[in-house]
Amino acid sequence: MSIIEKVNIDRKQIIHWCRMFKFKKNDVDFDDILKQLNMYTMQVALELEAIKGLGDKFGDINQRLSNLEKKMDGEFESRNNFVPLILKNKGAIKLILQRHGKISSSKLSQIIKLSRTRCNEYLIEMEKDGILVSKMEGKEKFYTIRR
Repeated sequence: MSIIEKVNIDRKQIIHWCRMFKFKKNDVDFDDILKQLNMYTMQVALELEAIKGLGDKFGDINQRLSNLEKKMDGEFESRNNFVPLILKNKGAIKLILQRHGKISSSKLSQIIKLSRTRCNEYLIEMEKDGILVSKMEGKEKFYTIRR
C-alpha cells in the first residue's frame, strides 16, 4: 500500500466527521471539502515520497563513505605492516605484537616476510625468555606480550 493510499480520505469519512461536529448539510459543501482535503493529502503524500527518496540517497551516501573508510583503513594497515629487512628480529616481533595484540606464527611470517618456521623459533625463544605468553585457540597458537 502506497503512502497516497494510506492518507486518502473518502466522502463517507468527511460526512461522519461533519456529523460528529454537528454540521448541517446546508452549512457545508461536502464535495468541496473532499476535494480540498484530497488535494492536501496528495501534497503531503508527494512530500513524504520526496523525503523517502532523500532517505534512500542519504543511505547510499553513507554506504559509500563506509566503503571508503574501509578501503583507507586497509591501505593504512598494509603500509603499517611493512617492516624493513634490518628489523626482522625479536625487536620487530615485539613491535608487531604491540600493534596487533596477539598473533600466530603464520600471520607473523606474512607480515615480516620470514618463514613460518623461523618466526616460530623466534616466538618460542621469546616465550622462554619471559617476553611472550602463548595460548592455544583451536589448532592455532597465539602469542601476546607478557604484562
